[in-house]
Amino acid sequence: MSAYYMNEASFDLPAGFVDRTVTHLEATTDKGGDVALLVERHPLGPEETLASAVARRMTEARKETRGLTIIAERQIRVGDEPALEVVSRWRDDDDIAYTRAVHWLSGSTLLIVAAESSFQEREICDHVVEHVIGSIRPIH
Repeated sequence: MSAYYMNEASFDLPAGFVDRTVTHLEATTDKGGDVALLVERHPLGPEETLASAVARRMTEARKETRGLTIIAERQIRVGDEPALEVVSRWRDDDDIAYTRAVHWLSGSTLLIVAAESSFQEREICDHVVEHVIGSIRPIH
């Protein structure tokens, strides 16, 4: 068993459970649009690297998301850890949506911080991701 922590409490987690948490936070922009901040955890597969885990996630996203197009991809750092940033656009119900996501490893877990909005409000996504990534303090 291991201890599992959440903001409100902790509990003993029986063996065999894998944390695939997705935290979904929302805000309204100054222009009245919506911006979502997502924090996700995905276990790494055997022999998986950061690059191969991100490639796998993007393959999955292409299957789940209509018209996904990668706009930019670059290597950055989150604290002292190497990270991959992926910027994309995709078709939402009535509009073009924008996502900026940063992926990095914490042990055997792929962590993702992503912001999503309409393409017209992509600057707010960039601001949110830069703010969050710049303020991350890893707990070891």
